[in-house]
Amino acid sequence: MKKNLKTVKTGIIFGLVLISMFAVFIPNASAGLITVDSALQLTFEKDPSQKIVIPASGAITIKILTQFEIYGALSGLVEQSLLKNSEAQIDLQVVEEPPWCTATLSPSNFFLNVKTSLSDPFISELSISVNELAPAFEQGKIKISAHNSKINGVAFNIRETTTEIEIPFDVGYSPAISFTTPKGNFMEIGPMDTANFEIQIENLGNAETEVACEILNAPKDWSPNIVAAVLLGSSVKGEEGTTKTVYFKVKPPYGFGYHSEVQSFQVKLTPYYYKNPSFVGKEYILTFNIQSRGFSTYGFEVLLIAIIIGVVLLYIIIMTYKKVKRKK
Repeated sequence: MKKNLKTVKTGIIFGLVLISMFAVFIPNASAGLITVDSALQLTFEKDPSQKIVIPASGAITIKILTQFEIYGALSGLVEQSLLKNSEAQIDLQVVEEPPWCTATLSPSNFFLNVKTSLSDPFISELSISVNELAPAFEQGKIKISAHNSKINGVAFNIRETTTEIEIPFDVGYSPAISFTTPKGNFMEIGPMDTANFEIQIENLGNAETEVACEILNAPKDWSPNIVAAVLLGSSVKGEEGTTKTVYFKVKPPYGFGYHSEVQSFQVKLTPYYYKNPSFVGKEYILTFNIQSRGFSTYGFEVLLIAIIIGVVLLYIIIMTYKKVKRKK
C-alpha cells in the first residue's frame, strides 16, 4: 500500500514537471491548469530634504522601490516548478501630476523574479521639476502605477495586477524679479533741481515678495533718497499689485555760484519672502549718472533780502532824522 502511494506521488510530481517543461517551451499559451494571484508593492524614500522643488532650479530625484510576489494556496507549486526561474515584466508609469510639474521615471520597464515572498526591491528614480507657475509653499502629488503582465503557461498562470502610490513633494519659493528704468539711467539737471528716476519692478516669483531698496553710495553734499522696501503680489497666486514703481530722487549740491558736476549712484534691489527674509534671492545693482550744470542763486536771496531790509531801515532812519531836524 505504501509503495503504491509512493508511486502515485512520484507520478504526480513527474507529471507536474512535464507540464511545467511544456509551459516553458510554449510560453504564449493562453490558459493554464492553475492560476495564482500576484501582488506588487511600491515604496519611496522619505528624506524630507530631497522633497522640495524650486521653480527653474533643476529637478529633484526620489527613489522608487518595486517588489513582486505571488500568493495563494497553490503558489508554492508554481515556485517549485520550472516557473521558479521565470520573471515577471513590470511597467511603471506616471499617471497623474500637477499641470506645472514634469515627472519622469527611469527605468520604467524591468523584470522581477517570481517568488512566494517579496522579491528584492528594484530601484527606479523619479525625477521631478516644476515651472514658474508652481505656487510656493504648497504641496504637489504625483501618482505612479505599477503593472505586471500576465504570465501564461499550460500548467500555471500568474494573474496580472496593478497597484498605485501617491508621492507628495513641496514647492519651494523662487524670489525672482524683473525691472526697468522708463526714464533711463542718466539725467542732466540744474543745481536747484531734483533728479527723479523711476524704477519699475515686477514680481516674477511664486509668492508675495518684498524688494529691499538700498543706496550703496552717498557722496558729500549730494542728497539721494529712495523707499526702504516695496511689497509685490504674485500673479501665480492670483494677487494684485505685482508691478510697482519706486522713485530714486537725488538733489545735487546747490551752494551759491556756478556748478558743473557729474556723480554716479548705485542702488541695490534684493527680493525676499515678506514673511521670512531668510528666503532671499539674487541681488541686482543699478547705476544712475547725474550731471548738475548751471548757476545757483541759493544764498543770494538771503543776501538780497538783508540788503532790502537794510535799505528800508536806512530810509526810515533818514526820514526820521529829517523830521526831527525840521521841528528844531
